[in-house]
Amino acid sequence: MGLSSYLVLIGIYSSAISISEDSRLRNSIRNFALKETNLLDSIGSAHIEQEIQNKVIEFTKRPCCNIS
Repeated sequence: MGLSSYLVLIGIYSSAISISEDSRLRNSIRNFALKETNLLDSIGSAHIEQEIQNKVIEFTKRPCCNIS
């Protein structure tokens, strides 16, 4: 367990050094992260829009007035 933890930390450390030395890699990672953020934003917006549509449909199906 200790050896595997050590190797994981060494891997993370060496990845950080590689990223810090390569500007193209940093830009690539940044662009990938931005695209993922935009995708998640689109999914969230679509879900909210669907919820609003469902609420409006539910509201319009209610009887307007209870006239006795």
